[in-house]
Amino acid sequence: MSLADLSDGILRLICWIVLCLQPNPPSLICIDEPDQGVHPRTLPLLAGLFEKACDRTQILLATHASYFLMQFEFSRLAVMRKENGEAKFLKPADSKILLANLKDFGLEEIEKMHRSDELERRP
Repeated sequence: MSLADLSDGILRLICWIVLCLQPNPPSLICIDEPDQGVHPRTLPLLAGLFEKACDRTQILLATHASYFLMQFEFSRLAVMRKENGEAKFLKPADSKILLANLKDFGLEEIEKMHRSDELERRP
């Protein structure tokens, strides 16, 4: 079997695995939607690989997939939004309002907030 025989999703997964496990990674890795095209059952494994790679390099992932987002520790999540022509970097874990909300409704509320864009609008 050659790489040409593999599906696009398997090829992407192999790419992310190799990137995460390389012995000398670059100082920064940025990936837009690594969850696209891979089977949903592989997302916890993929998130775990990215988490492990964070011990050796800085990784910036962008996603629109709520399920993939929920595979990471809450303290590692960040939201990027544009305000008045500037990019704003916000850490949801720093919001006292959000933390109180999550205490009442549970961490699963993050997934709902992400899908409704409420997470981006939070102070």
